Amino acid sequence: MPLAPPATLTPTKATAFSDCPFAFRRSVIDGVRTPPTRPLAVGTLVHAALEDFYRREPDRRSEAALNEAVDTAVRAAACDDELGAYVAELDDRERAALYRSITTLSRTILDLEDPARVRAIGTELRLEATIEGVHVRGVIDRLDLDDEGDLVVVDYKTGRTPPPSHQDARLGGVLTYALLVSVLFGRVPRLVRLVYLGDGSVIERAPSAQMLRGVATRLRALWHAIERACDREDFPPRPSRLCGSCPHRDVCPAMGAAR
Repeated sequence: MPLAPPATLTPTKATAFSDCPFAFRRSVIDGVRTPPTRPLAVGTLVHAALEDFYRREPDRRSEAALNEAVDTAVRAAACDDELGAYVAELDDRERAALYRSITTLSRTILDLEDPARVRAIGTELRLEATIEGVHVRGVIDRLDLDDEGDLVVVDYKTGRTPPPSHQDARLGGVLTYALLVSVLFGRVPRLVRLVYLGDGSVIERAPSAQMLRGVATRLRALWHAIERACDREDFPPRPSRLCGSCPHRDVCPAMGAAR
């Protein structure tokens, strides 16, 4: 019996299917939940802190306010079942190290821009639209207006900048956000910006209408591939360097598990 495809396509799902169809099936189609990891906990809490920070009035975005936003995010983690359970299992040393990482990564934003000058018109902005027959959804970390009144899509990354040969491949998600903005707002963003908080680097690109049409075409092709995989129940593993940290490796045929 054919499997039901997901209701929407997000950048995360698109990356997951491209990286490994087998892991995609486990997490997206079968809904197998995996426990939070340290990188996931750090990323979630840094994003929550920066969301809180940039929702404040520009003249209230001080370093003290950012520290307060970090504290608020960490306290709120206790209300999340999975994240709260993860933090609760840490010992005092591990919990302190986690807090330092979140604080350090969040503070990096102060070295990269003057928060008082940022005109954020949306944080954790949820957008969705049907594009070329595909229901696309995404959550934009921050949508800004620049000094000329043009739109800028900002995406935070808590890791380090990839080497130049891999940078364009990392733009798929933020360009999908730009596509959603162009469809829903009727304006192509002037810039997409990846902010790497791990080393304080920024990658920017100026998307064009033609570039975004290419993004839409790739999303449609990927969606059709997902539909075919669901129809055939065929999600082969794709071994790569990601296998070492994959939570599904114990049941993966590529790792020796029986089908």
